[in-house]
Amino acid sequence: MNKLRVLTTTLLLFFAVTLPARAAINESFPANYDSNGDSIAGWNWLRSSGNYAEWAFAPISGRNIVLCFSTLSTNTVNGGAGFDSQLKVSVNGHPVGMVMLRNDCACVRYPSNSRGICYQSHGCLRVKLASGESLQTVRVIYTGRNHSASRKESLKVVTFN
Repeated sequence: MNKLRVLTTTLLLFFAVTLPARAAINESFPANYDSNGDSIAGWNWLRSSGNYAEWAFAPISGRNIVLCFSTLSTNTVNGGAGFDSQLKVSVNGHPVGMVMLRNDCACVRYPSNSRGICYQSHGCLRVKLASGESLQTVRVIYTGRNHSASRKESLKVVTFN
């Protein structure tokens, strides 16, 4: 009976120590943020050609990196509710793809001014870095497909192994 207790305790300690190391997931938040979009109520609106938002991070390494965006989306200036938007994404100055920002209130489609109601949108993009490279900057650029608004808190980087 005593051997069984020792074995059980040993196995529990082994799994308690080794499992978290094997299934690590981390979130990183930006140190700095910059945008040339119009600033309205604490958000920078990307709605014209050349508009961008950029986040700077302490170097983040890893092979499995996901960019998680929480933004606002609408169809036009003083726009409506329930619209998605899309942004071009680059990491460290290199294009990595597009992120589709899905509106949280997609069941509400109201094309006139909704006064900010149902603008919330989210999207994620998985990024593969070259061996030895670390993520330092993320930039999004307006694509002409609806309007998007961002701020410093609009991006977190999730890494996992």
